[in-house]
Amino acid sequence: MSKGFVEDDITREVRMRTDIVALISEYVRLRKTGKNYVGLCPFHEEKTASFTVDPDKQLFYCFGCGAGGNAFTFLMKREGLSFPEALEKLAQRAGVRLPSRSRYRGDESRRKENKRLLDALEFAQSKFRDMLYGSRGKDALKYLETRGLSREIIDKFGLGFAPDEWDFIASSAKRSGFHQGDFLKAGLLLERPSGGYYDRFRNRVTFPIYDSAGTLIGFGGRAIGDETPKYLNSPETPVFRKGRELYALSLAKPGIRRKDRVCVVEGYMDVIMSFQHGIDYTVAGMGTALSREQARALLLLTGEVYLVYDRDEAGKRATRRSIDVFREAGGRTRIVSLPGSKDPDVFLRTEGPGAYEKLLDEALPDIQFIYDEARRENAHLGMEGKIRVMEAMVPVLASLSSDFERSAYIEDFSRDLAVPTDSLNRDVETYRRKSKKARKYKDPQNRDTTGYDNQRQPNPASGSKRVDKTGGKKPTDIEVSVVRRKAEEGVIRCLIENPELLKKAMETLGEQDFADPVLRELFKILREGSPDTVADERIQAQVAELCLRFGDVSRDSAPRILDDCIRSMRRERLEELRETIALAERTKDQAALTQAILDYQRLLKQLKSTGDASDGSAL
Repeated sequence: MSKGFVEDDITREVRMRTDIVALISEYVRLRKTGKNYVGLCPFHEEKTASFTVDPDKQLFYCFGCGAGGNAFTFLMKREGLSFPEALEKLAQRAGVRLPSRSRYRGDESRRKENKRLLDALEFAQSKFRDMLYGSRGKDALKYLETRGLSREIIDKFGLGFAPDEWDFIASSAKRSGFHQGDFLKAGLLLERPSGGYYDRFRNRVTFPIYDSAGTLIGFGGRAIGDETPKYLNSPETPVFRKGRELYALSLAKPGIRRKDRVCVVEGYMDVIMSFQHGIDYTVAGMGTALSREQARALLLLTGEVYLVYDRDEAGKRATRRSIDVFREAGGRTRIVSLPGSKDPDVFLRTEGPGAYEKLLDEALPDIQFIYDEARRENAHLGMEGKIRVMEAMVPVLASLSSDFERSAYIEDFSRDLAVPTDSLNRDVETYRRKSKKARKYKDPQNRDTTGYDNQRQPNPASGSKRVDKTGGKKPTDIEVSVVRRKAEEGVIRCLIENPELLKKAMETLGEQDFADPVLRELFKILREGSPDTVADERIQAQVAELCLRFGDVSRDSAPRILDDCIRSMRRERLEELRETIALAERTKDQAALTQAILDYQRLLKQLKSTGDASDGSAL
């Protein structure tokens, strides 16, 4: 394992200037509990918050899935970045200038390509913006103003215009010295069958698409004429993943936090018109069905999700799909029903924000909405309609994970349908038994987060109560006793929080004394520098766990704890050597026997020299 130091001084400065609470709050809704902050983990699905951020140590740790680390680690895991990319992003945020040598060579190629693609997109955006306010964009600008958009909101969202030319961007890029292949990879150009390139976006109003951090990653285009399709989006590219991004999320985050709610709409214009009317907590998908990843991104920011889709058949289908997706992601939604066939854009322009927010306040919980829709669609069928409503609702009710929620809805729907509660309840329970796999609305089960020992249970197959095989939580394939692991963790924890004890520890310990490979690597890192500047995610997760799971080690108690842990490590090592000697004698392995005896006598001599002779006895 490479320790991966990267420009220690620069990295440490960036880390010190980064407020990890502010950084993570851009992705996760945090609440203060004592001196720390807690929220739902962004790296696994849970309904009870087990994700903790310590502002003093500038670390995060999830007691559910074991993810942990510092600000660099968080960005690497959340955004899929390499260490140099995370460092560069945080340095820019902190106002720290990075020397070029601070990047890994192995990531340089990908970083350079992504940079070229982002530059291509920014170049296109500048051209589209110039076109919109030039003479050739007057029809596009008139179209936007006719739709009720102010110049201020047009500029806020960076709207532009792609002229009705086959090679406007292609030729502009070539003249400016860009490589057209980068514009192809960025989704701006298409290849001609005969060779060369032509523009993807032509005669369209352009909608720049930014990621959650505000980086331009793609475009949407709305046809001005009769071109089809009416809306066209950038394809998937190395910098743009449709199933991950949400339109205007970077702009909506402040409003979402302020109001503790988010509105999810279908179209770009719905979002823009919402912002123009002060509903600045609105986002939209990317023209495809909402994904679980998109739903999780919103649920991490707020638990109040409002679906405001069109009331046509396509909008109804999208509503049902989105209800499913949010339920599967561990959340609930409320459904806003706009009167008539109006979409949010039209409703806001005709009725105003007051009427719109009144509809938000009256929004139905998702299960109630499904029931009301089924009731309305079958109201004309009499008794047959009741049966159809029951058939529609039984699978929905059976899949609810909350007993209270399920019981409450069963009682309410039974009363409305004038059927016995016991009857509906039996149908639901029968369905649950027959369809164990019907988990459409079930929240994911949390991992056991009740304590340290629940994470490290002895391996029953080993035949020994002393042995702990980590079962995948730790990156190690070897068996280490629970006592020894805790002693090794105690040593490392003392040294991380009290580095002045390192010299004392080095007098009696070496890397070979650590059985756990991650802890062994951490000891080596502590001898050579600071774990703060290490890129390895496994190392950072271990540091976060040690520092956040067990609390602080006071300066007064640290020397005593360190001595106790070192003594425990030695006792455990002596016991392991005794077992090795006994095994070698049984198997008549003379070489192993000789080496084990030498190691035992050497360790026993060390113990005697430090006054710990009682920890072992001569063979």
